[in-house]
Amino acid sequence: MSLLNIFTSKAPTLSGYEFDAVLEDTLELTVDLTGYTIELGARVSDHRIVNPIRWSIVGAISNTPIGASLTDFAGGALSNFIGDSGIVGTIAGLSAGFLAGSDETRASSALDFLITLTTTGEPFDIDAGDIQLTNMIIMSLRRTKDPANEGGLIFQAD
Repeated sequence: MSLLNIFTSKAPTLSGYEFDAVLEDTLELTVDLTGYTIELGARVSDHRIVNPIRWSIVGAISNTPIGASLTDFAGGALSNFIGDSGIVGTIAGLSAGFLAGSDETRASSALDFLITLTTTGEPFDIDAGDIQLTNMIIMSLRRTKDPANEGGLIFQAD
């Protein structure tokens, strides 16, 4: 679930992958005019070169999922059935974290996914919420790790 869902009906997705937060989403479309002399009376718009659309995203992935899943409550429910019986209740309570899956690798999995998209060069689709972009590739991928974001991933993909 993206934080952007709070403000819009649909969050941007990159090749079907939805991020925890989309911090920035930029679309750029440019046109170059011909360098050749245009004959008198010709429309300049007939002699332009439309460049490929450039889309940039700054996104975030947390190692702690925003949405709760059914397995997050399994350990707690199990401990309710067993009761407070020392070590068995403790193990049942701790199992909630283990049953929730590999949350500590969410950021590294997302980074691996983005690196694979970049290196393979396979075209993919982007659903930016207000526009559908097809046949896109990642030209640049950046991430900076610092103490403020070491518990997740903040990246920029162009």
